[in-house]
Amino acid sequence: MKKMEKQDNAGLPSASRRVYRDSSGRLPRKTVSPIREAVLNELGRRDITRYQLCKTLPESAVYEFLRGQRAISVDYCEALLKALDLGVRPLRTSA
Repeated sequence: MKKMEKQDNAGLPSASRRVYRDSSGRLPRKTVSPIREAVLNELGRRDITRYQLCKTLPESAVYEFLRGQRAISVDYCEALLKALDLGVRPLRTSA
């Protein structure tokens, strides 16, 4: 049987994952992500919950990405887009 390691910070997330409030008590703004916005808009348009989307992907990765708390790999991004039948195209056509 493997010896259990002692958890740091009484089981709290490491300092790199913590979210800190500013001096006014506000949470930091999420970084702008066109893919995150497209996924969230499509979920709203189709009236699909994040839970329903998570049936095909790891739940924690999806929730944290959609909250703006985590970056995801290209594989996860492609799976999210495929699950919602979304694609990527250029914003503008070149002249």
